[in-house]
Amino acid sequence: VRFKNEVKYIEDNNGIVIRIEAKNRNKDKINKYDKTIEEHISETELDNYNFKYVINNDYNENPEDKIKEIIKKLI
Repeated sequence: VRFKNEVKYIEDNNGIVIRIEAKNRNKDKINKYDKTIEEHISETELDNYNFKYVINNDYNENPEDKIKEIIKKLI
């Protein structure tokens, strides 16, 4: 999802939203293809949103432990 109203809809309907972050990897792709996209609202609206669950999937990160931790909390 990219907008607050989408997160709200999912959570209002008993869904779960998990933010996957890869700031450095994402920045590299933006710099390679189109720097203007970095400022687009669909890329920035959720930057300061307080997600209950966040997984870091950037370079040299192993998200598997965090994924397992979240799953244990949910079941």
